[in-house]
Amino acid sequence: MKATEVGAVMTTDVVTVAHGTPLEDVVRALAEHPVGGLPVTDDEDRVIGVVSASDLARPRSAPGGPSCSAACRASAEPAPWAT
Repeated sequence: MKATEVGAVMTTDVVTVAHGTPLEDVVRALAEHPVGGLPVTDDEDRVIGVVSASDLARPRSAPGGPSCSAACRASAEPAPWAT
């Protein structure tokens, strides 16, 4: 029996947010789209992280709490799996 490949079940109409997107817009995008998280892209449209509702629910003062860069867990380097 052949295993199902990820391409058969993946979402192809992907909604992304840029790393500089205001958090209010991220909240709106998460509310409008039935997804668990949104890929975050850099200026070259490379995926550098993922932001989810649970990221945004953390108090800003908590370790790892949201600021645009922390909520996205973004860095200047693309995620290793995105290269």
